Amino acid sequence: MTITCVLLTLGALISPGYGAPAAELFDRSDALFQASESHTATVIGTEGARKGYTLKVDTVRFGAYSLEVTQQLDPETGWPPQEKRIWGDGYVRIGGLSGSWMYWFSLSAAVRLEGETKDLPDPPYCGLLMYCGLREVNNRRVVAEAIWQDTAGGHLRARYVAWRGVTDRFGYVLQYFPPPERQLTSLTYKLFCTPLWYNTDRVRKRWLITPLRSEEVPLEPSPIDLAQEWAMVFCTRYGLQTAGGTLALDSDSIEAATVSQSTAGTIGALLTPRDPLGEVRVVMGDWAGETYPIAAERYLGSLPAVKQDLARTAEVKVALPVPPTEAEEQDVARLLALYPTLGEKFGAELQSAHQELDESLAAAQEDSPAHFLRWYEANERWKKAVGDMRAAWIKEKLWLQEG
Repeated sequence: MTITCVLLTLGALISPGYGAPAAELFDRSDALFQASESHTATVIGTEGARKGYTLKVDTVRFGAYSLEVTQQLDPETGWPPQEKRIWGDGYVRIGGLSGSWMYWFSLSAAVRLEGETKDLPDPPYCGLLMYCGLREVNNRRVVAEAIWQDTAGGHLRARYVAWRGVTDRFGYVLQYFPPPERQLTSLTYKLFCTPLWYNTDRVRKRWLITPLRSEEVPLEPSPIDLAQEWAMVFCTRYGLQTAGGTLALDSDSIEAATVSQSTAGTIGALLTPRDPLGEVRVVMGDWAGETYPIAAERYLGSLPAVKQDLARTAEVKVALPVPPTEAEEQDVARLLALYPTLGEKFGAELQSAHQELDESLAAAQEDSPAHFLRWYEANERWKKAVGDMRAAWIKEKLWLQEG
């Protein structure tokens, strides 16, 4: 049984509440530059270990790419299972031109806090997805965002940025925010690429191409020279299909990187931040329809443009939340003044929700997940209160009383 299903397709520049009102319509004429999001929650009714759990799927389209986060939530805790996890409990996938970044577990974060002897459970899979949606939509770029809360109360934030006219890559910004009054002692991220799912046939070799080398991806981690190998191509040598992935690393935000493959053939890029509390910035992409020597030559020949995209990724600062517009406020006040029955039913909740929204807006001027999530929940409460009042106005046909 599906208990919620919401599909949002943005036609304006910026979503309500995330910045100034839109000045122009979003141009949807380019099929490779789109913006939309969908969210579903379905109670699992089939027999099995997860019967009664809620299957939650959040999908965001940004430019030519899409982010899909899947979680199966325990009805008793509201969180993903922490122990005895099974296949299907959680996915983080990035869809694109070839699906090379659509491995079920495309992102991993090893987080260790002071006083702990082991890493926290992996936030993208054992943590709870608190937000997944569009933060900015305009005719120049689209920014999507996902926020996970880990089991200690910290937050992992991922931002994805697509630029109009750039169809084969996107910016990717990762940042971890520790729980209050806890110190972060170590942090690494790992990105996983599976070029066209050839992950078991050893004849078709997983291949790494950089400006310095062209070789099979080793089983043991191989260090990347960030000065000369900051851009790389992942592909499948001798593959019947012609596609693969690309990855460019920002040496200003990344201190060290290694590349390796698992015994199943999944390529992993392990990234160590220069500042564990700061951002890690990369530009990811994929390609299809070209043999890998041609694709690699084309990509490595475009490194000045890729470098510019890395610089633009460092500028991914989204608009801070804003209060409801004056017109919205006046419309609510008008309905309450005209219809006393609406005030009796909804006035107290509207006043309380508005006060909470005002308080959260003041805190949300700091760009942190905790403050944004507080505002987001308050804004959702405010919108629901206004929506309930409008629904009653329609259902009770109060508009007939207007002169």
